Amino acid sequence: MKKSNVNVNLYKTFLEVYELRNLSQTAKKLYISQSAVSQNIKSLENQLGVTLFKKSTKSVIPTNDAVLIYEDVKNAFNILFSCEDKININKGQHVGTINIGVQSFLFNLFLVDKMISYRKLYPMIRFNIINKSTSNMLQMLSDENVDFVLDCFPINNKNSSIIIERIGTIESNFIASINDSRGKLCSEKLKTEKLIFPTKESNVYLEIKNYLNITNDLPIIFAGTTENVVNLVSKGIGIGNIICNKNNINKFSDKIKVIDTNFKLPTTDFFICYKPSQLNLCVKEFINYILNYK
Repeated sequence: MKKSNVNVNLYKTFLEVYELRNLSQTAKKLYISQSAVSQNIKSLENQLGVTLFKKSTKSVIPTNDAVLIYEDVKNAFNILFSCEDKININKGQHVGTINIGVQSFLFNLFLVDKMISYRKLYPMIRFNIINKSTSNMLQMLSDENVDFVLDCFPINNKNSSIIIERIGTIESNFIASINDSRGKLCSEKLKTEKLIFPTKESNVYLEIKNYLNITNDLPIIFAGTTENVVNLVSKGIGIGNIICNKNNINKFSDKIKVIDTNFKLPTTDFFICYKPSQLNLCVKEFINYILNYK
């Protein structure tokens, strides 16, 4: 094997400075002095023959050369951590970090209880939760920056190496402020209600437009996320629609309630997405746990 003078500590310092954009914060995180951080960066720059960071008044700014090597350095450290995880698991020790991409409402409804119970069994397991758009999380999965993704239909997957498996189904419900006096939402009054949906891609929104034979957008609020819908509804702004089973509604707020309808609402399937080639034993065991959790 060709000899190399690669100093892992220099690259570790580079990685932290790149992500934190701050020398003093990097020093605190690595338990070294700020001067040691600066010296490590200078040593790496001398070794590579480039400038990696420029100083500004409040932070450090990566140069084009820093951007060029960042992903490779990050992936290299992920591989090193994965090696440690495999050895620990092989010894019967559940130690490691599991990176999960998940929509916030699915985290609350499906994942959080399983994470808590799993941590009670294996307290050395670490979780890193990422909440981004579906396309961004799938890209992170393709780039191997998350271990798996939990999301709802529709999932537009263009990567043939990503496996998508259906996990289950969640109901959809209309919600109102706890102080709202009405008991039922009638289809005949939908056109005049102040409705709040997460997005235009909501299954219920599309179904209602089709049901009412409406081609234009209804005069409603698109709040962006389930949490935003709940917040607006709890303040009495209008009636919202969220993906949530009735018995789980209290996970979002004690200031809202379910409003029954005189029409059937569509359900939503949710899925797990992963790349079999990148699943280490730690991730495989947790996936198996959440799929068989009771």
